[in-house]
Amino acid sequence: MPGVMYGPLHYRSLEMSKTVALQVTRGNYDKAMVLPSSAKCDLNWWVDNVETAYNVVSNGESDLTMTTDASKTGWGCTLQDLPTGGQWTPEEASGHINFLEIKAVLLGLQSFGDKVADRHVKVLIDNTTAVSCLNQMGTAYSMGVWITTAHNPGVANIVADQESRKTSSDLEWALDLKIYQ
Repeated sequence: MPGVMYGPLHYRSLEMSKTVALQVTRGNYDKAMVLPSSAKCDLNWWVDNVETAYNVVSNGESDLTMTTDASKTGWGCTLQDLPTGGQWTPEEASGHINFLEIKAVLLGLQSFGDKVADRHVKVLIDNTTAVSCLNQMGTAYSMGVWITTAHNPGVANIVADQESRKTSSDLEWALDLKIYQ
């Protein structure tokens, strides 16, 4: 997998299916298993791409630096000293902080989509679990963004931290799905 650039995006369903099958068969690797459609999709991706797959040794220096932060209130981000952020919905706020930290990176990339598209962005995050998870697959594939993540101590993450804790009912709104439909 280290030699296949997008390989880490196309193995998790296979891995989870194998783990479940081994639990059911009490560790018997010789037993047959049925693959769910998600695992078949992963296998099809490998069949279609393994012959032409490659990976770069280095993506070079980053073009831009982004900092992100999440709190139970909301998320914050800065890109080249431009701040942004927002509040979580009640459903999002109930999520695990590691999930929120990773979602803050996604929302930051989406907020600055025109500035980060087809660029190499260094993302500084104060959550080491988020750094580790994102470093497993350093790309926002659909945006053409290559990300490199690094730990940023919370005391150095001032602006993104402030953005993640802002509350303003005037700025946050959503369509009522019942009315919209």
